Amino acid sequence: MTRIYIADLKEIIADLNEISGYDREPKYPTKGSYILDEAYGGFQLQRQSKDTAVNSVWSGYVSKKELYHKIKDFISGMSNERNK
Repeated sequence: MTRIYIADLKEIIADLNEISGYDREPKYPTKGSYILDEAYGGFQLQRQSKDTAVNSVWSGYVSKKELYHKIKDFISGMSNERNK
């Protein structure tokens, strides 16, 4: 498996935002858009809620590789649901 970089996470989150109907890289907090958070040596996908508040999509911080695959699976599930 190839190494996952922060740029890879940002790219797949941009894809997720686009699929969800948001700008690939929102310039300001946009309710419903997805963002990357980094803390404790790990990474987390978060979703903007009201104004500047965010909610974690999954609990806890994980490695770049694990988060990348979680987001990839999430996008796959969204695609499968839309194709029904």
